[in-house]
Amino acid sequence: MKNCMRTGAPPSPDPVGAPPSDGGWTMTEIVVAIALMGSIIVAIIGGMFAVVRASAANDEAAKVQAVLGSAADRIANYKYLECPQDADAYSDYNAVSYARVGKAAVESVGWDESTVQITNYEFWNPDTNSWQASNSLQGAGCNASVGLTTSKTMQKITVVVTAPSGNTSSTLDIVKSDIRPKEVRDVSTP
Repeated sequence: MKNCMRTGAPPSPDPVGAPPSDGGWTMTEIVVAIALMGSIIVAIIGGMFAVVRASAANDEAAKVQAVLGSAADRIANYKYLECPQDADAYSDYNAVSYARVGKAAVESVGWDESTVQITNYEFWNPDTNSWQASNSLQGAGCNASVGLTTSKTMQKITVVVTAPSGNTSSTLDIVKSDIRPKEVRDVSTP
């Protein structure tokens, strides 16, 4: 029988001259894997940040609308000022009611009163069928006993609410009119 034993070194699966492989990953593969995972994590965090910012913006916009609605309701329910000559005649409205309207409207959201502003007053002119800055009814034409029509007593008040950040703002025009019956309007208070 022939000797089946071979002499010499056992055969190597690696190419000639290469060190034996241990089956692990190279440094390049590890760096690429870490870079890919980092990119995915950055994208996820960026998406979460965008969702948080959008949520905050929606919350702020909802608060602006709530304050604007509250201010509009309070102005609409405030006493009717008969025949003011111009926007300056609203000084009582600004000093007394506006402070109440602004304060009461922002209390629920904890904002400063300055976030609510009455920016414009206009008066309806039935002769021109348009709004104007000064009241067309003056002197004897602006007497409660004259029995003014609703169209002659319409007043437009513009309210602006701006969030404290200044990023969100909304405007609303409120039209007020003395809609009491003529008999009630004509009664003078003692």
